[in-house]
Amino acid sequence: MKRYLALDMGAESGRLMSVSIDGQILTQEIHRFLTPVKTDSRNRRCWDFPKIIDEVVIALSKASESGPYEALAVDTWGLDFGLVDKSGEIIELPVSHRDHRTDGMLAEAEKLVGKRRLHFESGCQLLEVNSIYQLLAIAQQTPDEFEKAEHLLFMPDLVLYALTGVIGTEYTIASTSGLYDVVSDKWAENLAKDLGIPLNIFTKVEDPGTIRGELKKELQDKTGIGPIKCIATASHDTASAVFATPLLSPGSAYISSGTWSLLGVELSKPVVNEITMNERLTNEGGYDRSIRLLRNIMGLWLIQEVRRDLKESGIELSYAQLVEQAKQVVDPFATLIFVDASLFIHAGGMIERIQRFAKNTNQK
Repeated sequence: MKRYLALDMGAESGRLMSVSIDGQILTQEIHRFLTPVKTDSRNRRCWDFPKIIDEVVIALSKASESGPYEALAVDTWGLDFGLVDKSGEIIELPVSHRDHRTDGMLAEAEKLVGKRRLHFESGCQLLEVNSIYQLLAIAQQTPDEFEKAEHLLFMPDLVLYALTGVIGTEYTIASTSGLYDVVSDKWAENLAKDLGIPLNIFTKVEDPGTIRGELKKELQDKTGIGPIKCIATASHDTASAVFATPLLSPGSAYISSGTWSLLGVELSKPVVNEITMNERLTNEGGYDRSIRLLRNIMGLWLIQEVRRDLKESGIELSYAQLVEQAKQVVDPFATLIFVDASLFIHAGGMIERIQRFAKNTNQK
């Protein structure tokens, strides 16, 4: 029986699963943790990357008690990244896409290159929190980061770098950035150049399933798990979810729900036209260079933030408890919320934001 480890990280929480394959696929959770956030010296909302790796080390230490394992695969949420300098150090903590630094960056990008180029040269939905607009924010707000940067690593590649010391970029996560041309299957270099984003930070794009390297010796010793191959799987969490979904036919639709919900279909080639641009559809990469044509929809973000607000005020409720309380409401449709309103994009004070939205729209 072959056994593997899968590190699946979302913007709310991460987990390490063991996967056993012996006629059927069996999974078991080994460790779960909240994805830690931190405010950096520039007052930006960031991912506390050292703590993330600490949690991964704890998870691998637990896994070592039930080993051996063939390999470890990593997937994470999209959009966010870290920059690595010439000496191999991460320049700053990875900034969350929920930070305010991208405010106005979509409009700025449209002013610089036009709406059509942003979509037609990438195939991506025009979403202000996307990687391309985060990179534009760096170019315009903190250009010193680019002066030091040697490599751009998206979150799953950054985790793999911390585990192996090997630089690499995986296809499915690169395709979500807004800077990868899914039609030509290469980085959108002209688009990046015209936005003031340096081309030297982009690395060769690898297929899902590529062995990135072996776990560092010091981490082998620290966790007790020994030498284990680390794999760049379909590194965008939705790409992995779609590949694992038993779609009934080529035309089958899927919905993947988490902080974001993604509704779409799997295709053999991208669809990039006026309709996809105006209807906010996006082409993201899948396993074996397939395309996931989809629409990003607000997922559990609001309820995740409401739960966080309650916890900070001393009230800790599970999602199940929140659902039960919601069932007790006499008129569940007394207040209707437009979840895509810009008021709800950023983190913090979500209960107050919802109340403000209701007041501003003359609701209870």
